[in-house]
Amino acid sequence: MAKTTKTERPKMGDLIKQLPEQSTPIQEVRPVVVKAAEAEVKLNFFVPAELAKKIKVYAAENSTTIKDVSIAAYEQYFTQMNK
Repeated sequence: MAKTTKTERPKMGDLIKQLPEQSTPIQEVRPVVVKAAEAEVKLNFFVPAELAKKIKVYAAENSTTIKDVSIAAYEQYFTQMNK
């Protein structure tokens, strides 16, 4: 294999100029909108295994989260308790 000198090698700029021109679409940059969330705290507690299974199945079948199911249940419970 013969060695080439730096002067014999094509320069990167020359190679780039030889490439066909492409029109790349310009990407629109939008700022991320952060919703003002209500302050949250973490609750940890044990529930019976069968109840946990029912909550998970319900959440999956209704395309929601366990968190949302739990919040709805607590809100409904306290609404009924305050009647």
